[in-house]
Amino acid sequence: NILENITKTTVKLLIKEPFYGHFFTYIHRSLSEKIERVALKLNSEGRLLLLINPSYWQSLTTEQQFGCIKHQILHLVFRHIYQTQKYGDKQRFDMASDLVVNQYLRKEQLEPNAIIIENVPFLNLPQGKSVGYYYQQLNALSSQQIGADGCNSNEDQEGESEPSTEHNEWSSFDAQSGAQQKYIEEKLDNYATQSAD
Repeated sequence: NILENITKTTVKLLIKEPFYGHFFTYIHRSLSEKIERVALKLNSEGRLLLLINPSYWQSLTTEQQFGCIKHQILHLVFRHIYQTQKYGDKQRFDMASDLVVNQYLRKEQLEPNAIIIENVPFLNLPQGKSVGYYYQQLNALSSQQIGADGCNSNEDQEGESEPSTEHNEWSSFDAQSGAQQKYIEEKLDNYATQSAD
């Protein structure tokens, strides 16, 4: 059972990296074949929901499962889910936000095709910068270059890679009213505080 496996992985993560394990207990989970991998969204009740493709989850090692969970939590912690409309080029924003969060994952927690600073050496990117910084630096790349090696890129049948659609579900956060957004952000703050204690 995939959901049981996810629960066991959460328990292991609680022991190994308590902050992420505790934070993940606040996120609802649901299996879905409609997404390629995993995707964060708000459900109809306004609760955080992580959609997980069962085949994708099973393809990961235990360490990569930890990395997958941490990756999603870090997007929440850094509020990337609310920043998509600030940037005109979604593909570059997706890559920049993944450059930020993947710095917090250990090498064994990353998938082989994950976007990391080392994958774009010709830009000489420093560690520890913001989404905005990386987004501006990525303007030096063509759209073809961004799709070629990027984080969570997916090979199509002809062998060409396409950018991940993992962040597409973030539109549910963009659709919130100001009051709803403030409520969710307060909850995220509470989750982070409680997870850190």
